[in-house]
Amino acid sequence: MNRLSMPALGVIATLMLGCNNDPVSSRPENTYDARVSGALTRDLQGTARFEFGNGGYGGPVLSLLLGTGTSDDLIVLQIRSTEPPAEGKYPINFATEPVEGAWIASYVTFNNGQMRDQFSATEGVVRILQSSAGRIRGSFELKGEGTTGGSSAQAAAEVTIVGAFDAGRN
Repeated sequence: MNRLSMPALGVIATLMLGCNNDPVSSRPENTYDARVSGALTRDLQGTARFEFGNGGYGGPVLSLLLGTGTSDDLIVLQIRSTEPPAEGKYPINFATEPVEGAWIASYVTFNNGQMRDQFSATEGVVRILQSSAGRIRGSFELKGEGTTGGSSAQAAAEVTIVGAFDAGRN
């Protein structure tokens, strides 16, 4: 009976799991995809980018923009910062403006160029896997509350969104 050493078992396990199955590292540049479930159910994919500005909050804010927000859905993740975030895990807070060390998030859908549904994240996490002056790669999970319907008779609703991104600087 042949016995494999522990290092050999580790190599075999790595090969069996696949080195390129990571949805973030194998992602094309400047793209994202996400799955929305709950009050809305849909699979999203599109362009991903980030930019710096004050975002109307009176201080430096990094905005991670997933989608265009004109003809498709838009996910916006924001954190108070003057530089790309360090690699690591960050909470998503339920807040009206970004703070240092924690993200805020929103999700908006469009129908014929008009905003239809809108959600604000109540909790979640952003994982930054790679970060540089020109690129941020990572993933996120969030739960959001908001409204659906795009009319005065909007209904309160909840969604869960899980996604990954490779965003270049705008």
